[in-house]
This record gives sequence, C-alpha cells and structure tokens, in this order.
Amino acid sequence: CVPRPGLVLECPERRLTAASRALFFEEEAGGEWEFVDAALPSTHTMPHGCTASPWIGSMNLLSLSPDKVLVEETERATIGLLEDLGLEVVPVAYRDAYRFGGGLHCQTLDVRRDGDCKSYFPHLQRRHRGEDVE
Repeated sequence: CVPRPGLVLECPERRLTAASRALFFEEEAGGEWEFVDAALPSTHTMPHGCTASPWIGSMNLLSLSPDKVLVEETERATIGLLEDLGLEVVPVAYRDAYRFGGGLHCQTLDVRRDGDCKSYFPHLQRRHRGEDVE
C-alpha cells in the first residue's frame, strides 16, 4: 500500500518479494522510499459473508492527496500510525461493505481528479508498451 509518494505500508505477514521491493529503488521510481510495517488489524473477525483478509482494513485505504487518506474507522492502530507518519486521516464507517468485495481503495473509481497523473514506475509503463528500457 502506498499512501503517499515515498511511503510504503508493508504487510508484516506477507512481505514484498525482493524483486517487488527493488522496483521502488529503480532510478525512475522517484527518490527515497520508506518501508513501514502496517499496523495489526483491529480484529481477525470479519463481517458475515466477507471473504477478504483481516488485513483489508489496515492495508486497503484510499489516498485523497499526498497528505490525506481515508481509513476504516475501526482501524485505530492504523489511524494512529498514519497520523504519526504525518498524514491527515479521515475515518470512514466502511467495515460492513467488505462483504461486497474489497476495501476503500478497491471499491472506488476516479471519475475526476485534480492535479497531474504521475506514475511511480514509468520504466514499467514503457516496458509494457514495448519501448526500449535501459
């Protein structure tokens, strides 16, 4: 989970592979990246009918800007961690929506966004388009 440029929340139970982690340190990935263990989920008991991991509440958040994120309101440890990292957190009652598939980030779709579109991995986009990547 990347709540803002330069910050990666990593699930301590399912760490990134070395190859995935290395992508953040490619020259074009945009500078320094800090990896922080995500806070433990508030509970491992999920709403009835939900098939998602209990980590969904602490790992699936929605970034509104580089400084503001939406987080499920029961994830108090995640909220505290993100505030300690300098982010403004907007708690949202969303836990019961997990049964419909996904969390805050998964269930949203940008229809309009202010600002520039920026990729953290432009070299991967060029590779996908078949362009030469050095």
